[in-house]
Amino acid sequence: MTSKNSLFENAAGGVSLVKLLAKIIRRNIWLPLLALIGFLLNLPVATALIYNAIDNENVYYTYQSDYFAAEVMMIFQICSSFIIIVGAVLAAFTLFRYLHVRSQVDFYHSLPIRREKFFAVNWLAGFLVFLVPYAAAHLLNLLMLGLFGMLPYLPMDTYFVYILFNILGYALMFSLAVLAMLLSGNMPGTLKILTGIYGLCPAIAGVFMSLASIFYSNYVAFSDTLTNGLLRASVLERYCWLSWLSLDSERAELCAQDWIAGILLLAGTVAVSLLLYKKRNSECAGSTLAFRWQKPLFKYPYVVLFGLLGGIMFYAAGSMSPFWAAFGAIIATLFTAQLMEIFINNDFRAIRRGWRAAFASVLVVGVLLAYYGLDLGGFDKWQVEADAVERVQVEERLLDTGMGSYSSYNYWEEGDQYYKWSADDYAERYNMLTFSEPANVAAVVSILNSPESRYEFRNADDDDDYYYTDGDSQVVEVVYHMKNGRTKVRRVFCGGMAVNEQAYLTLLASDEWRAQLFLNKGMFVGKNVMLEGFRSFVSGGNEAEYAPNLVLTEAQSNAFYETYKREFAALSAEELLKSMPLGRLQVGFYTEKVEDNSSYYEYKDLEYAVLYIYSGMTETIENLQYIYGENVLDTRYPAGRIESVREVHRVIDCEQNDADTPYYDCYIGETEVVRTLDPATDAAEIAKIYAATASEDRFSYVPYYYMLPSLSDTYYEFTYNAGSLESSSYAGEYGYDYGVSQQMPISDSGETFWTEIRYPLQ
Repeated sequence: MTSKNSLFENAAGGVSLVKLLAKIIRRNIWLPLLALIGFLLNLPVATALIYNAIDNENVYYTYQSDYFAAEVMMIFQICSSFIIIVGAVLAAFTLFRYLHVRSQVDFYHSLPIRREKFFAVNWLAGFLVFLVPYAAAHLLNLLMLGLFGMLPYLPMDTYFVYILFNILGYALMFSLAVLAMLLSGNMPGTLKILTGIYGLCPAIAGVFMSLASIFYSNYVAFSDTLTNGLLRASVLERYCWLSWLSLDSERAELCAQDWIAGILLLAGTVAVSLLLYKKRNSECAGSTLAFRWQKPLFKYPYVVLFGLLGGIMFYAAGSMSPFWAAFGAIIATLFTAQLMEIFINNDFRAIRRGWRAAFASVLVVGVLLAYYGLDLGGFDKWQVEADAVERVQVEERLLDTGMGSYSSYNYWEEGDQYYKWSADDYAERYNMLTFSEPANVAAVVSILNSPESRYEFRNADDDDDYYYTDGDSQVVEVVYHMKNGRTKVRRVFCGGMAVNEQAYLTLLASDEWRAQLFLNKGMFVGKNVMLEGFRSFVSGGNEAEYAPNLVLTEAQSNAFYETYKREFAALSAEELLKSMPLGRLQVGFYTEKVEDNSSYYEYKDLEYAVLYIYSGMTETIENLQYIYGENVLDTRYPAGRIESVREVHRVIDCEQNDADTPYYDCYIGETEVVRTLDPATDAAEIAKIYAATASEDRFSYVPYYYMLPSLSDTYYEFTYNAGSLESSSYAGEYGYDYGVSQQMPISDSGETFWTEIRYPLQ
C-alpha cells in the first residue's frame, strides 16, 4: 500500500491503536458531523424554539408547568430515537463495509494488527461517532434550559436516565447492524437480515393476533404467550415503545428488566459478532451469501407471513368467507415466493426455480389457516368443565361487589408494562377476583356455562357493548387456569343472570370472596382518607355527590373503616344479592396532597373506592348523617310533599339485531298516561304504590342490578313540592351547603316542583 493510505507511522513497530482509531474517525468524519447536526437541531435548537413560541404566544400552560416538561421530554426522546436508529445502521454499514468489498481486502491484510483488535477498534469508532456528538448536544441543551430558567421544572432524574438508556440503545442497535454485516456477504443481504431482526417477529405476532381476532372475537391478546414473546423479540420494537412513553413523564420510567435485558443482549451480540468474525476465512466473504442457511431463514418467514396476510385481507373483504380466505392466501403466497426469489438472486430468471418452494409455502399457509379457521386446537371451545379448572379469575363485574368497587385514577400509569403481563399480572392489575375452592370454581363455571350465557361473537371494545336495555346481562373477562397447566382467557357475554341465583349466593357467602374485598386488604391503613361525595337513592335524600372533598382525621378514618367493615361483614349473601342499598359513598385514599401553581391540588398515589350503604348499617348511617346532614338518608314516606302521581305506560319493541349474537335493539315507542292520582283522594293507593316501587336512580347505580326486576313498560311519575320541604338545602356538621340536586320545574303559580320516576319492584 502507498504511504498516503497508511494508518500508522512505523509498520515495523506496529500500529498505535489510538492513532488507528483517530484515523478511522477522520476518514469517516461525516458520521459524527451528521449526528451532531441532528442532535443540535433536536436538543438546544428545539429548546430555543419551544421557549420562544411559549414566551411570545398566549397559551394555556407556561413553561413552568409539569405538562410542558413532559412535552419537552417527548420531543427530545422521539427525535433522538430516530437519529439513534438510523445513525447506528449508517455507522455499521460505513465502518464495516470492508467485510463486503474485495478491493479493501489486501489493504487490511497488510496491517500489522490482529484481526480481532482491528474489529474492536472499528466497533469503538462506531460508538464514539455517536457518543461525542450526543454528549456535546446535551451539554448545550442543559445550558440552554438553564438560561431560560426551565431546569427546575424538568424531571432531571428521568432526563439523565434516558440519556444513559439512549447510549445503551445505540450500542445495541449498532451491534445488531454489525452482526447483520457479518451474517451476510453483501449489502442487500444485510438489509434483509436487519429487517428480520428489527421487524419480522413483531410482524408475525401481529398476524397471529389478527388471525385470532378475526376467527375468535373473544380473543384477549395478553393471554397469548407466543404472541407476546414474538413482540418482545424485536429490540427495535421495545426501544421505540419505551421512547414513546416519554409522552407522559409519569410513565417514562424504565424498569430493572429493561436495563438487564439491554445489557445482556448487547453483551451477547458483541460476543457472537466477534466469534463469527474469528471464524471467517478472510476479511471479505465475497458477493454471495456467507452461509447456506441464510436464504431459507429470511425467505420463508416472509412468504408465509404475507400469505397469511393475504388470506386475512380476503377473508375480511369477502364477508368472512372461507373460500375468499383460501383464495387470498394462495395468491399472496405464490406472489411473495416468486418475488422473494427474484429479490434474493437479483435475477428475474429465478422465477423458474421458485415454483416448488412456492407451492410448499402454500401448503404451510393452508395448514395455519385451517388450524385457526376450523379451530383444530379447540381454542374457541366456549365451555369448560369445572373439574378441569384448578382456579379461575374473573372480573369484579361478574360479582359486582355489594360493598362497591376499587380502582385507581392512575389507570394507565403502567401501560408500558402491557406486553410483559402474564394472565396473573393482568388479573392483579385489574383487581380480578380469584377462586380456587372447588365449590366456588364450580359456581363461577356454572354461571358462565349457563344456557343464558355465551362467549361473545364480537369484541366488546367500546362502551356501547357494556350497556344493555334489560339490566340482565353484561360482558366480563375470565381467566381459566386448567389443571393440565394451560391458561384460557375468554371474554364472555353473560345473560340471564337471575337464573343463576344459587351460584351467586354460594360465591357471596364464601370466605374466599370476602377475603378479596379491598376492605379486608387494609386499603385505609397508612393513607389519608377523604370522602369524595355521597349519592342517595332514597326519595327526599339530600344529594351530596358533588360536595367538596372532606379529609378525615386518622381517628375518624379508623372509626369509619372499622364500623363499615364490621357492619358489612354482618350482611348475609341474601341481603347483598337482593336488597336495595340506600346510597353509595365514594372514598379516596392518597399519601400526600400537593398544591400546584394553578391552585389545584394533586393527590399522590390517589386511589378510590365506591361503598354501598345498606339499611342494616345503622352506625355507618349515623356517621354519614353527622357529616352530610340528617336528611341525607331520609327514608320517611314523603306524604306531605307529594303533589300528584301519574301512571305511565310505554311501548318497548325489541328485536335481535344479529342472528349470531344475543344482542337486541330496543325501541321505546309512544308513552301514554293511563291515570293520575290525587293525594287528597287516593292517599292509600299512592302509599301502596310508593312501597312497591323504587326510584329510577336506584336501579341505575345499585350492585346486582341484573338480579332485580327488569325495568318494565309501566312506571310512575311522582311530583313533589320542593317548597314544602323542611329546607331546600342543608348544611351538615362540616358546614357544606349541598342543596337538592334534582331538577325543579316552576309552575304557573310560581311554586317549585321536582319529579321522580319510580319503577315497580315486582
